[in-house]
Amino acid sequence: MSEEKREIAVKTPDDLAFESIQRKAKLYTASQLVPTIYQGNTPGALANTVIALNIAHRIGADELMVMQNLYVIQGRPSWSSQFIISALNSCGRFSPIRFELKSLGIVSVNGKNLDNRECKAVATELATGQPLEGPPVSIAMAIVESWYTKNGSKWQTMPELMLRYRAASFFGRLYAPEILNGMYTQEEAEELPTIRQAGSIQVPEDIVQPAAQVQDAQLDDGFQLEGDQSLLSADEYWSKLTALMGEKSLAAAARKEIQEANVNEEKDPAKLAVLLTKVTTSIL
Repeated sequence: MSEEKREIAVKTPDDLAFESIQRKAKLYTASQLVPTIYQGNTPGALANTVIALNIAHRIGADELMVMQNLYVIQGRPSWSSQFIISALNSCGRFSPIRFELKSLGIVSVNGKNLDNRECKAVATELATGQPLEGPPVSIAMAIVESWYTKNGSKWQTMPELMLRYRAASFFGRLYAPEILNGMYTQEEAEELPTIRQAGSIQVPEDIVQPAAQVQDAQLDDGFQLEGDQSLLSADEYWSKLTALMGEKSLAAAARKEIQEANVNEEKDPAKLAVLLTKVTTSIL
């Protein structure tokens, strides 16, 4: 009498790890201490929790802290700015983040004069003792990028806080990208262009528009430089723009705008100043 052969399913380490994270996720979904998107009565709660736990594991952060500071804005996962600052301060690689602010003069938007404050995040790399500076953020940049003029923008009501939040984000993206994990802060995600459909692909509205229209829109916001914000000559701006074209990290859309301005033989220093500010931020 022949014995019936039975196939025994052997679970791989990946299978066991996936089952383990699901059991842990189900425990979190039963709690009322986690945000609503992770609670069991919310559609997709279990999947959201598994993803949040996976992110926490990858960046070495506390699971509950990640869940409480992870937001979904326009379908994009994003961090709270407080989490970014906390994560940078507790990662053990840098001294506590500090912020340096200074005034660059006056900018005018829609007939209103504003103090063009600039902020940058600074710290010391503990392993080498080297001082580190993040890219500067200014009110002028917020105006050019349309963060300031966006409906309901917090830049108009709490600019000092928004300057620090954005400076911390830039610092983290430059020196600790594994902490941000490729995601924006909550404030950045809210300020990104609204997603719209272009054929079968969803893309931000500013990418759907021709580059020339985007540049015109920035100028229509009423951005102008006054006081200490003296303009360079057109040749000096073109020297800086030409140097940026050699940057491998320059965004394709920014590269296209520089090329179009060159084809159109743009010589207006004010327009070139706006273009330079815009394409510089795209490198980050």
